[in-house]
Amino acid sequence: MRMLGEQDVVELVVQELGTGVRSVDPLAGSVTNQSWRVATDAGTVAVKCCPEADWSNETTALTRLASSPAVPTARLLAAGHRASAPWLILQWIDGAPADTARERDDAGRAVKRLRELGRVDLVPLPVRGAGVG
Repeated sequence: MRMLGEQDVVELVVQELGTGVRSVDPLAGSVTNQSWRVATDAGTVAVKCCPEADWSNETTALTRLASSPAVPTARLLAAGHRASAPWLILQWIDGAPADTARERDDAGRAVKRLRELGRVDLVPLPVRGAGVG
């Protein structure tokens, strides 16, 4: 999988969301994904670059979950491919890293469940820029 660089992230956010970028901070915590916290003139977003299968599952699940108020989740603002690198731009939700093994296990189970939801009779939907907020 091709990864994105910081300049790719800046260009992507400007192009897709139509807002200036103030800072780009890489996030740690994944072996297969790249993620950044991006402060823009309109607010903060998360940008994620991931393998194709994860991208397809996540975009589909997040699109479907957006219509369900019972399942709180970050809003998918835009998704696509840049030079063969699948990416997502998501609403930034403030929080803290999981500190305990139980919290990490709970988070892992939640992510696994989201990925399973993406595989059950869901058709990937095209998503383009939708603004920040």
